[in-house]
Amino acid sequence: MQLSLKGDIEMMKVEKREMRIVWAVSIGLALAILLTDFLIVLPNVRIKPMFDDFVIFSVIVATFPTGTLDYLNRRWQRAVEARLPDFLRDIAHSQRTGMTLIRAVEESAKREYGPLTKELRKVVAQMSWGVSFDEALESFANRIGTPLTRRSILLILETSRSGGDVERIMDQTASYVRSLQDLDRERYTEIRPYILITYAAFFVFLFTVIMLLRTFFYPIAELSEKLAGGGPLALSITAAEQYKTIFFHMSMVQAFFGGLIAGKMGEAAIGAGLKHCVILLVIGYLAFSLIA
Repeated sequence: MQLSLKGDIEMMKVEKREMRIVWAVSIGLALAILLTDFLIVLPNVRIKPMFDDFVIFSVIVATFPTGTLDYLNRRWQRAVEARLPDFLRDIAHSQRTGMTLIRAVEESAKREYGPLTKELRKVVAQMSWGVSFDEALESFANRIGTPLTRRSILLILETSRSGGDVERIMDQTASYVRSLQDLDRERYTEIRPYILITYAAFFVFLFTVIMLLRTFFYPIAELSEKLAGGGPLALSITAAEQYKTIFFHMSMVQAFFGGLIAGKMGEAAIGAGLKHCVILLVIGYLAFSLIA
């Protein structure tokens, strides 16, 4: 993991290899918890009620580390992309002074672009080791890993190969990147209410089932016990607990898939929904443990 400071905010880049390792370890731990749950908890009558707790804990263990790293890496990618237009405009300005494209990139690497600076210095270092300009920029695009970065680098490479009015093309590319970023921010602003609707729907469901349990199922069960099980609405405490378990399972399913949907709508990626999954799962679990 690579760290760089931008003001007081620490940006973290997570390599794909590190993400795969964390994902594998998380899944392994989750499977170990599930195996313990089925082999030890489920057969033991005294701790059998904790079966669902172990299942939820295993899901959180599987999603929380990866979701956290995914969030940090996406924040780093957004910070890099935010400085791309400045980088492209500086290249155009440098070329107006007579620099070649390669020399302009080298000079830009000496400036401060937040987390983008470190990646540009890697490009310069690779070229000093004998790597071609095209290969160094392609490696840069692969490290960032976003479609916008790849498109920008592709335009730079095509410009370097074809020649022509490079300064004007760079300025237009910077404007193009900035307009895409504005559109992305506008899309997120418009879609954000739908993410909030996902949370609101989950909270409404939780409130409804908890109120049913506290004001209907359990009171009826207690009344049935006092009346020795008589009456048309007779309900045992055991049956009320079964209803609670059903509602709990329903809320956990809604929390998990609702979180994935929120991530897909908000950032156009299922992986971005893992953080929403963890938040909703924890809220749902605490609500049933402390309130229901």
